[in-house]
Amino acid sequence: RSNTRLVRDGFVKCFIDDMRLWLEDNDREFPVESESFVGTVQEFLDAPEGDSYVTKRLVGIWDQRLQYVSIRAISQGTVGSYSEMHPLWREWEDLMEEFNKNSPVGIKNGFESSFSWQLMVTKRALLRNAFEGMVIAGECH
Repeated sequence: RSNTRLVRDGFVKCFIDDMRLWLEDNDREFPVESESFVGTVQEFLDAPEGDSYVTKRLVGIWDQRLQYVSIRAISQGTVGSYSEMHPLWREWEDLMEEFNKNSPVGIKNGFESSFSWQLMVTKRALLRNAFEGMVIAGECH
């Protein structure tokens, strides 16, 4: 279900999990047939159990087409130095590239993002600038 090398076990949040429970609680079949999938998703989103996915804009349906889905996960190793975090970032990027390459039209625009990746680049820049500052300070004496 999840890549535990990239994702902390038990820390993936996808509307499908809650929709499955909602369907089961209402004595309905899961998985849903592809012909009725978008309609079933809309029913779930209209139900109290699906409301948070609408208010947080985690699932979007327009013109009876599923337009986007946000899947949230807490990644492994998102705190550390650039050299520790960069391989993890690269692995996420490779995973999304592979996903997009192998996905049908309409869902092949996936991407991942994390504040940790911004922090990773910022840490690298700060470290470089600190070293440059020490070199410049050393040359001035």
